[in-house]
Amino acid sequence: MELAKLFAAFPAQTQNDGATRLRMEAYFEAIGDLPAWAIAEARRRIIRGETLLDLRFAPSPPQLSVIARAVVTPYRMALADLERIQVAP
Repeated sequence: MELAKLFAAFPAQTQNDGATRLRMEAYFEAIGDLPAWAIAEARRRIIRGETLLDLRFAPSPPQLSVIARAVVTPYRMALADLERIQVAP
């Protein structure tokens, strides 16, 4: 759903079904290990122009992945800190 919302905000290229399927597979591969909330926040940042991306085009799979990972990284770091505190003597 987040990808559909993202693509709806940008001009679409005409592609055949095979090319569209391959494109979607590339996005899923790039973001498949990330939580849905991080993808949603990455989409919001892109739509609001809060990234350095060229806003004339939808982000590529790697670009979306980088932005979503930047969203989730502080939370993962905080979790790692809490885990270290938990096992500290």
